[in-house]
Amino acid sequence: MIDLRAALTEFATWHTNAANRVCHDIGIPTVTLAVLGMLAKLQFGPELLGIGRLDVALVLLAGTFVFDLFLEWRLAPFVALIGLACWGIGRELSLPWLGVVFVIGWAFQLLGHRLAEGNAPAFRTNAVHLVVGPRWLVNRWLRILPEGQG
Repeated sequence: MIDLRAALTEFATWHTNAANRVCHDIGIPTVTLAVLGMLAKLQFGPELLGIGRLDVALVLLAGTFVFDLFLEWRLAPFVALIGLACWGIGRELSLPWLGVVFVIGWAFQLLGHRLAEGNAPAFRTNAVHLVVGPRWLVNRWLRILPEGQG
């Protein structure tokens, strides 16, 4: 299991510049919206209580919520709510628009690293950072874990 507090602290060391953090404030939710929107297009099973058919994004969000409960239960509901908001918006967009949103989101993140931080994205050295990034952002926004812990 991931030591989330240590991972958040390590992730924060890659994101010390205020401009890079703003780029991630835009980029991480934008990429999340695009990925969940694309996965929402993969539907299966019967209609569900007025929301349509089950889709891969909802299954991923449910699994992520359980995973987050074990990582840090105080962050879990907020990560889930933001994920559901991204899913709700993303599932309404067409695949071409989701592709554009995905590219824009990564452009913000990469520009933040290149121009503001002067380093490469953290996931290049540790792929776990792709999972840590959204949790770091939620914690930074809501200050659930103490400062110095992400």
